[in-house]
Amino acid sequence: MPMRKLHTELVDRFGNVWHHTRVRKYLTWEEWSPIIAKGRPWFGLLELLRKHPEHFVINTKWKGRAISEFVSLVSLLS
Repeated sequence: MPMRKLHTELVDRFGNVWHHTRVRKYLTWEEWSPIIAKGRPWFGLLELLRKHPEHFVINTKWKGRAISEFVSLVSLLS
């Protein structure tokens, strides 16, 4: 699933349910340097998923300057 789509879905479904200070770290990029986040609002979520490589596989594709990031559940790949 594209990270952009996953991030949008999580924000739409849970953005108003989760406490704002807990969600901000992973669903917004306000806590991250704009240079590091590179305008990707899902950057915090990406970092969270990278902490759990036993559950998630992240693929990154570059097309010129455009970056596409995709995430998959390990259990779906096995």
